[in-house]
Amino acid sequence: MKKKNRLLPAWLALMLGLAAYSKGVRQPAPPVLSGLPFEMGDIVQPAIPARNVSISGEGFIDGQGGSWRLVMRKRIPPERWDALVAEGRPLGAAGDRCYPDSSYRRAAENDLTYPGFNEAMAQVYKSVLRPVLVALRDCQRVSLTGCTFTDSPAWGIHALQCKDLTVRGIRVLNPAWAENGDGIDLESCQRVLVEDSFFDCGDDAVCLKSGRDEEGRRRATPCRQVVIRRCTVLNGHDGFVVGSEMSGGVEDVLVSDCTFRGTETGLRFKSKRGRGGIVQHIFVRGIRMTDIQREAILFDLYYADWKNYSTPLPAYPAQATQEVDEPTPGSGCVPMCSILLC
Repeated sequence: MKKKNRLLPAWLALMLGLAAYSKGVRQPAPPVLSGLPFEMGDIVQPAIPARNVSISGEGFIDGQGGSWRLVMRKRIPPERWDALVAEGRPLGAAGDRCYPDSSYRRAAENDLTYPGFNEAMAQVYKSVLRPVLVALRDCQRVSLTGCTFTDSPAWGIHALQCKDLTVRGIRVLNPAWAENGDGIDLESCQRVLVEDSFFDCGDDAVCLKSGRDEEGRRRATPCRQVVIRRCTVLNGHDGFVVGSEMSGGVEDVLVSDCTFRGTETGLRFKSKRGRGGIVQHIFVRGIRMTDIQREAILFDLYYADWKNYSTPLPAYPAQATQEVDEPTPGSGCVPMCSILLC
């Protein structure tokens, strides 16, 4: 009788992957960063697609992100900066940035960004392609419960095109200076519940996305039917975010009974020309914000085009007068109520 080939159960495949990662074993895979598909280096993920995936318990999953990421001098304590310099890490030309290695520095100084980045360049500059800590792609019936995810090289948790995802009672902890140290990014996911969780990250805490520019519009899979409730966010850039990669649309979202303390902004909706997509039916209620550093609520539709926030928008007339077309982002109903600032 011929034996059937059988894959490892999804939960076991995932846990084995995490164990290998924690020991420094790098496993190449095709992640999606910033909404674009690309062979971008090493990442931990379960079998694709997978069903009935569960990560639970009271343990820690540590990404050891300090060995991967760029550090900006203005964002870390002086003694921490001095320690990094003493390790012999290369500095930027202005002396205000510390890179993990010379390859990363060359990539940053040459501004190797999309769309010009390609596979050949990825091999030369692969250290700049930091992995997310946990990646879930095309998975169904996923549960993340009780664990602590800490010190991710880039995003903490990235769920792409997943359905029926439950996130309950987790913690995501990243240093305040962690570049791109998002808590959880939900991209083109459906039927998601995030509740009773704690985020202390160096970037966005809970972020909804749906692909970037033409790629996202072609995929045309919105992030929808998402409930985020009773979560606490400390520090970082933003408490709850939509975008900026929202080209497939974001809709039917409820954010309720959350607390944001010490973040740069509280509720942020960001996009830019070229994205396209529609953000609509986002319901926000019962939000308590304390010690917000800048805006409590921000609609930032010139994201990454307008770096100097002290410069008034009329200084960019070309941006303000272009015709509305497919790459123009749009928004619909975004009601908010019972928002307390203190």
